[in-house]
Amino acid sequence: MKYLQYSIFLLLLAACNNNNNTAKTAANQGTAIDTANPNIDFFPVADYIKSQVHMVDSMQLPIMKTTIVGKDSVPASMKQEEFSKIAAEFYTPDISDAGIKKDYKETAFADQSIPSVTFTYTTKNPSLEILRLDVLVKPDPVQSDKVRTIYLEKFFEKGDTSFTQKLFWKADKNCQIITTAQPKNGAEITKIVKVSWSGE
Repeated sequence: MKYLQYSIFLLLLAACNNNNNTAKTAANQGTAIDTANPNIDFFPVADYIKSQVHMVDSMQLPIMKTTIVGKDSVPASMKQEEFSKIAAEFYTPDISDAGIKKDYKETAFADQSIPSVTFTYTTKNPSLEILRLDVLVKPDPVQSDKVRTIYLEKFFEKGDTSFTQKLFWKADKNCQIITTAQPKNGAEITKIVKVSWSGE
């Protein structure tokens, strides 16, 4: 996949560190790479999330959902169809779409101490729903690079209510969506939805 170029970067960085203590210190702190380029392919978040949903479906894994509002916590089993809808929140809208891709900037941060590469997508356009998207990848020179986590920050409005969302996907384990609703003339309400298909 496209992010293999950063795996190579990380491996080269590690090789340099064997001969340079100063470089080693810098690598442990992390190294940022500006990959802003209108022709570059963004990390395929939609394809990855869909593959996770397909994995859960094909293995018939039990899916549990816990909804938390205030002090109330309601656990329940979840059907595959509902899980697919929740998963879609992680790639809707898709920042790779030509209509909005130009408004996003990609940077990559290599941290050898883990080791990992984090792809970050940000925008200065306040009208876009996804404000930030982070993909944490564990590079592997032998097997396929492995996604560890995906994190998003969203903001949108419906009627007289504004919504702020923080979404977190842990590969092969679980996901969580925290939604804060702020009515124009009312109290703020926060709802947390936790979904697990691994028992965690």
